[in-house]
Amino acid sequence: MKQFLVLSGFLILVFLACTKSGSDAHCWQIIDYNGNNLEMICNKTETELVNGVKNGDFGYLPVNTNFTNCNYFRAEGPKNCYMIAGAFRKDLYADEARLYGQCFCNNATVTQVDSNYCKFWYTRETITVKRNMNTYINGIHSQYYCADTLKTIYQSRKIVLKDDADSLIVISFSNDGMHW
Repeated sequence: MKQFLVLSGFLILVFLACTKSGSDAHCWQIIDYNGNNLEMICNKTETELVNGVKNGDFGYLPVNTNFTNCNYFRAEGPKNCYMIAGAFRKDLYADEARLYGQCFCNNATVTQVDSNYCKFWYTRETITVKRNMNTYINGIHSQYYCADTLKTIYQSRKIVLKDDADSLIVISFSNDGMHW
């Protein structure tokens, strides 16, 4: 009898573990039509999520809104860096990257890349008018530079864009936007 109880208990535990691990319940991030995060809903299957949003059970979108697979993604797993349609995006879930490529970038190719593949740099353009030697500094811009380009950029790097009889135009790089 004791062995039967132990074996029964073991089988019940295995059944519960298998049932739980086979569940399709996940965490889902709902996004708006511009890709902005709205709300995260957990412990729901995809069908429960879609039906719940369409029925107004969660209250995040108006009832009968056209809720498509471009309005949510599974928010689970590690976050990584991706190149999506030539743009570097960091800290995305795999399903989130797939959604952005498919829904917001016209089915663009999504490639996972190393987090050091791209780096954020600030640039500013300095224009010197040679006739009177007046110098003008345009606004500061920022962007990610990737791959081989990173090998040529460093703090205080200056690149001459134009040098002729009238003017000198130089672009400067900064890693913090303050020290040039």
